[in-house]
Amino acid sequence: MTFKLQAAVRIQLRRMEYLQEKGEIQGTKIKAMIKKNLPGLSLHSTFFNIVYNKGIIKEAEITSLALVNQIISRTSSHYYYREHKLGRNKRDIREYLQNNPDLTRKLEKEIKRIYLP
Repeated sequence: MTFKLQAAVRIQLRRMEYLQEKGEIQGTKIKAMIKKNLPGLSLHSTFFNIVYNKGIIKEAEITSLALVNQIISRTSSHYYYREHKLGRNKRDIREYLQNNPDLTRKLEKEIKRIYLP
């Protein structure tokens, strides 16, 4: 006799704060919590930004993951990826990556290599 286990997965989304630029609301920061009803590791959570009229910006997520995994380094007040000077803040990095799709693809491959072995 075998028992069939079925997992119920829920994704709970919560607005954490508004993204403002120059006093104007540009989007929201969202916390997503993934819950399941089976024993074991049942709670995962992550944060991401949703910008109005644009959605989730890929370059911003690549920047966040690259900083967490130390692919992008910071020296004094600038961010660097190998020999490329990306900018002074995360917005500058995002704009630099939007203007350089080849570099964006390289960073994305490195991040995938870490998370998807």
